[in-house]
Amino acid sequence: MLDKCKGHEDEYSITVGVYVGVNGPDGTTKKRGGHALTVTKITDSYVEVVNPWDTTKVERIPRGDFEQMAITLNVAPMSKDNIPKPEKTQDTSILDRILNFNLFELLSSIF
Repeated sequence: MLDKCKGHEDEYSITVGVYVGVNGPDGTTKKRGGHALTVTKITDSYVEVVNPWDTTKVERIPRGDFEQMAITLNVAPMSKDNIPKPEKTQDTSILDRILNFNLFELLSSIF
């Protein structure tokens, strides 16, 4: 998924869920709780993220480390033009119905 978004980061809202590390009393790092980060740039060697609470601080994470620490990756198109088109072998009727859904037309047919 990261490769599909690489170079198109401004076309998608990309967030990643991670565990937050805290220092334990024995000096080791422990996982505790979760947090979301916003992905701002993807390359073959690193991923840049920002904390949504303070977007002025960009953190560059080696791509391998990023992929290991990610619990969830959410990618949402910023407009319907960025919704991936189905493969030619897939049925497009469902996608067409979603993209062309008209709530007013549906309600008019019911009432």
